[in-house]
Amino acid sequence: MQKADAEIKGIKSKLEGLKVYVQNKANQSILNGELITSNWLGSSIDVYFGLASETGKDDSVLGAFDRYIEKLKQDGKAVNTIKKYQYARKKFQIFQGQDKLRVKDIDGFFADRFLNELNVGKSTANKILRNVVTVCKNARDKYGIEASKTLNGIETKRAVKTHKIHLEPKELLKIEKAHIVSDYLLNARKWLLLSCEIGIRISDTDKINEENIVEYEGMRFLQFMPTKQRKDRDNIMVTIPIVGKVKELLSDGFPRPISYQKLNDYVKKVCEIAEIDEPTKGEKRLVKNGLNVEGIYPKWQLITFHCGRYSFVTNSKNIINNQMIRTITGHKSDRMLENYQINEHLKDAKIVGEILEQKYKERQAPLAVNE
Repeated sequence: MQKADAEIKGIKSKLEGLKVYVQNKANQSILNGELITSNWLGSSIDVYFGLASETGKDDSVLGAFDRYIEKLKQDGKAVNTIKKYQYARKKFQIFQGQDKLRVKDIDGFFADRFLNELNVGKSTANKILRNVVTVCKNARDKYGIEASKTLNGIETKRAVKTHKIHLEPKELLKIEKAHIVSDYLLNARKWLLLSCEIGIRISDTDKINEENIVEYEGMRFLQFMPTKQRKDRDNIMVTIPIVGKVKELLSDGFPRPISYQKLNDYVKKVCEIAEIDEPTKGEKRLVKNGLNVEGIYPKWQLITFHCGRYSFVTNSKNIINNQMIRTITGHKSDRMLENYQINEHLKDAKIVGEILEQKYKERQAPLAVNE
């Protein structure tokens, strides 16, 4: 009963404070020649209870996220970029709980607490914090919303991927020779072996089909614009010569489309069957808490589809140069490649294809699996 009385007293006190605040603000608005309307009253109540700033703008961090995401959509930014900020907003909302954190609350103390308490891996927490800082800076610079003086000083560590797992040629041979019966794993094996030969991203698996085949001077190529693109740069065409091992893998048709999650799960199973089990340092996500934990694991547990891209780049370095590799992968680090036209891509890719075809023929002599 005493608790209820205290709550009622608290509510009465807040309402009395609101009454005084609204009266004073109304007097000031009348002196300024402002019109007193229901919208004016609603905005005043929001300001009093901390739901908006004195400027009338939403100064909450969630509001800053909403404005930033909407601007990304208007500017036609990549879908994955928008999803990244939507994901960060969701995690931030869960973190703040019943509190309504404002832009001005994002300071060094918040950053330390956020990184320590957010229930995700350290690298993910840093990424989300960077997104929080970005939208708060945008709210400050574009909309004049009050921000902490220490906002610019918040440090976030970019994740450094030190464990780039790749499959060596002798391991690829073990995978190729492994006894696999299940149709879904046979399909996953074809995807994995193909990715190790052409270095595609998982987001581009839907482009590996007959529709994207072109011919140039007697050679066939897979050619497409990759899904992962920067809107503020000229797009780079991916051009893959269908020769050697690639031609062999596709001789009985293209692999069937499959969801990203299942593909990553299935390639692990394929590598487990193939006994790709060398103790390897890397990060594995634990089921119980969903966090990545660094350790020494059997290599198959660390394999993802993206390992195929690492494998292609690593295994090709002794065969073709970096520029030729970029012709196939679509990497953007070489500015000269950003303005290539389709025919120039095909010309370069044909040279790559001829080199790879020759190397493929040289490899036809049987290799011992245990070499």
